[in-house]
Amino acid sequence: MYWTVRDMPDGELMFVDTPSSTFTGAIRPAAPRVLSTAPLPGKRYARAPVVVEWELTRACALTCRHCRVHPITERHAAELTTVEAQQLLEQVKAFSNPPPEVLITGGDPLERADLAEIVSHGAALGIHITVHLCPTGRLSAAAVQRLARAGARCVSLGLDAGDAAVHDAERGEPGSFDRTLAAVRWVHEAGLGLRILTRVTETTMMGLEALSQLVVELGAAEWALEFPLPVPGTPPGRTVNAWQYGVVMRWLDKLAPDAPFSITTINGPQWHRLVFERLRDQGVPLAEIRRTPAGNRLGLRDGRGMLFVTRSGDVYPSRWLKLPAGNVRSRPLLHIYRRAPVFAVLKDEGRLRGKCGLCPYRAICGGSRARAYAVTGDPLGPDPWCLFSPWRGA
Repeated sequence: MYWTVRDMPDGELMFVDTPSSTFTGAIRPAAPRVLSTAPLPGKRYARAPVVVEWELTRACALTCRHCRVHPITERHAAELTTVEAQQLLEQVKAFSNPPPEVLITGGDPLERADLAEIVSHGAALGIHITVHLCPTGRLSAAAVQRLARAGARCVSLGLDAGDAAVHDAERGEPGSFDRTLAAVRWVHEAGLGLRILTRVTETTMMGLEALSQLVVELGAAEWALEFPLPVPGTPPGRTVNAWQYGVVMRWLDKLAPDAPFSITTINGPQWHRLVFERLRDQGVPLAEIRRTPAGNRLGLRDGRGMLFVTRSGDVYPSRWLKLPAGNVRSRPLLHIYRRAPVFAVLKDEGRLRGKCGLCPYRAICGGSRARAYAVTGDPLGPDPWCLFSPWRGA
């Protein structure tokens, strides 16, 4: 079932919670026919993810339009305790050496008084930790300094436009733009890396070029662009269509070679194909592409090289693809990622259906599984926003 807006827990506007029984149809034999072999092997993410996103809490004083209809003023009793949070980080460490990166999100992570303690424990384990912060009253120079002393490596901040009026309108929070720019200064003063997160909608895509210049001026190390899913009931203008998505992707491909920051996309695995094609056309050997900074995360998509842990320990392929795989309170995260049927199926590009299953780039792109599921109800189906044709190769 899908939650409606009024039925959503905690007043949130996004995310669907899906019974595990709905995924049984996805567990089928691998597709027997493809148009050509994939350009890179598809087993890289079999044993460990690259990034673990962890929703530390949903509590947050803000009411951003894309997130919730009212503030969540109290933390939920089901949240992982401090000890359980530390145990989760130890489970992340068990994956590999070096361990996967951890992106701590919310809600507002600063709603938890033990945030610095949790970060410190992860840093002691050698985990690269990024914390996404919200421009609430809790965000201050002192709070950022505490995270730096605890061992965080990077702070992520949301910025949807280079114009204050547009950004504040998108967020539904007056003054959000100015508070975010103040936080940028505090991040640099603390010696932390800066990640800027931008939601790409019909409104914000018109200002991406100006925003890219601001991202340069702010000294960001990474610019992450998130493409909201076209789920039923999404208000007009809160997402983009397939053609607009393709336009933004091509623009990013022209921007990337000279940009002083790395570019990552959320719900945008077609970016990996464009990166691969650019490096290949530059004459970079296949064996070297994976070792380049731009090619380091080729093939990363929902459930394949990434996973999402909720505040209560439930594990999903990603924040946007909420197909249940287990809970860290009852099963180690490593076992869930390596053995749960949901992850086993999503990691195997040979099981993709439709044109994604026939595409020669299925190992380095594979389409957005979250978008395929949101639009078609099939997490292994074709990505409806992909304009690439495996039949004609463009």
